[in-house]
Amino acid sequence: MDQLRRAKNVSSAIAAQLDAALQKLPVAGKGRAEPKSASSKVAEGNVTKLSQSDVLADLAASSKPKKRAKGEIEGEEQTVVIDEFRMRFPVVGQLLIHIPNGGSRSNKFEGYRLKRQGVRAGVSDLLLPVARGGYIGLWIEFKAAAPNNAAVTESQKEWVDLMAEQGYKAVICLGIDEAMSVLIDYMALSPTRITALEQLD
Repeated sequence: MDQLRRAKNVSSAIAAQLDAALQKLPVAGKGRAEPKSASSKVAEGNVTKLSQSDVLADLAASSKPKKRAKGEIEGEEQTVVIDEFRMRFPVVGQLLIHIPNGGSRSNKFEGYRLKRQGVRAGVSDLLLPVARGGYIGLWIEFKAAAPNNAAVTESQKEWVDLMAEQGYKAVICLGIDEAMSVLIDYMALSPTRITALEQLD
């Protein structure tokens, strides 16, 4: 046991010396070299310069979970809603569409141009233009399930109210289960009588 302990101590001491030497390597135009990761040393073929701390540092960096943005999670959940609805209701499934009204604007001119083209803040994410239960269609403002749900903005609330005034069913849903429940219940309603369609017949 004593021999094993001494061997480990020697290895640790060598690793520390290698790290210290690596920190002092000169670089053209700079006073000292930047520390290199274990993976970069392997890529350069400098396997002999690897130390235990190099490997441990690389493992620690690679094991850190990356925090995802709420918008990314919302998009993934919305994709599930679209796929499940189209599977459940193949006849009208393709009519459930996403309104790509959000996202970033690279500059003020682009935002101005898109606004002139009809882009409006607050428009709900999903539209199902299928008339059911006295409504002429369904709008859904979709948010990811808690705790990943983004706040509902005033412009989004305003759009929901405006669509309700125009004869749509318009709701705000948090998560896949809530959105699917709304969609399934809506599709279970009897078709709305559309006078213009009756005249075409």
